[in-house]
Amino acid sequence: MLCVTDWGNRTLSFHLPNGKQVCHLISNKGRISALKRYTIHFVDQIRSEKPLGFNACRIVPYRHAGGDYLLVCGSNRQCQLFSSEGYALGPIAECNKWVWATATKLNSTIVV
Repeated sequence: MLCVTDWGNRTLSFHLPNGKQVCHLISNKGRISALKRYTIHFVDQIRSEKPLGFNACRIVPYRHAGGDYLLVCGSNRQCQLFSSEGYALGPIAECNKWVWATATKLNSTIVV
């Protein structure tokens, strides 16, 4: 899956290798699932893009404690942790200027 950010709309979205955008559905119970799992009768909202509110300069996949996450940094002068579905979980570092790069150490909690 490809994670894409749009500087014009300041959004985060996910796409399949064939270019089709992935839509997630939020059911009445709050679970997130792929489009084919639910019928429209059980869906509260369709979300295909997540608003970021800043220009993302770098996105890095991050695996920790059995979970998959994304590290997103950019014009907000932060490195933020996002869930694999694109939900902001919180900042992990703050800087004085735009953050253009970040990296993780494999099998570690170290973020540089």
